[in-house]
Amino acid sequence: MPLTSSEALNSATLPYILTLAEKGTKALDMDKNLRNGLNIRNGEIMHDAVIGAIGKTPSS
Repeated sequence: MPLTSSEALNSATLPYILTLAEKGTKALDMDKNLRNGLNIRNGEIMHDAVIGAIGKTPSS
């Protein structure tokens, strides 16, 4: 029986949600995939695409 898109999304994201729930923000330091999904952390823009879209450099 095929999964609906909602079920597929839940299956794909649940491991990340559980990791964040268990480890909190420490999970971001431990998991590259979670870090790659961040746009902003502690007031700093983290995601290269967001940086480029607003015309900033990572250090500005």
